Amino acid sequence: MNSKFKTTALLIFLVFTGCNRETSPTAVSTEEIPRDLVIIIERGICFGTCPVYKLTITANGSVEFEGRHYVKKKGIVRATITREQLKHLIAEFEKAKFFTLQDRYVDKEDGCNDYVADTPSAKTSITIAGKTKSIDHQHGCKGPLNIDQLTALEDKIDEVVNSSQWFDENNQ
Repeated sequence: MNSKFKTTALLIFLVFTGCNRETSPTAVSTEEIPRDLVIIIERGICFGTCPVYKLTITANGSVEFEGRHYVKKKGIVRATITREQLKHLIAEFEKAKFFTLQDRYVDKEDGCNDYVADTPSAKTSITIAGKTKSIDHQHGCKGPLNIDQLTALEDKIDEVVNSSQWFDENNQ
């Protein structure tokens, strides 16, 4: 191959990989975790005894669990997760195509084909690489596209952090 062809091929590769990164705000290299990374999930009250809490995860792996209702301890509990767990969570946001989802899945106006009352809610947010997105999700909302991916992401955040360690035994 001549050097002009190699240079052209390299330029094309760089342009396309740069474009892909722009369309995917959560895409990070295998070693990079953006310094501004903040993941928050707030679980809301339901008719029963669902745990109600706010979970905040930051780029250095610090976890803050704020227990509100139906948890072992009300107030703040701190923990940490590893860089690998942070990378896994970032990949889960990417997998769910979080930045392409609607800002809310709460009622019929949001595309809910069916709605069950008195179900738990979650508000999930991420700030990464200068971009922020939050989604309100009422778990009684059934039917919109990607709703299962959002629910799976919410559950994955709790799984990675092991949030259930802070729940009452009767409310897991």
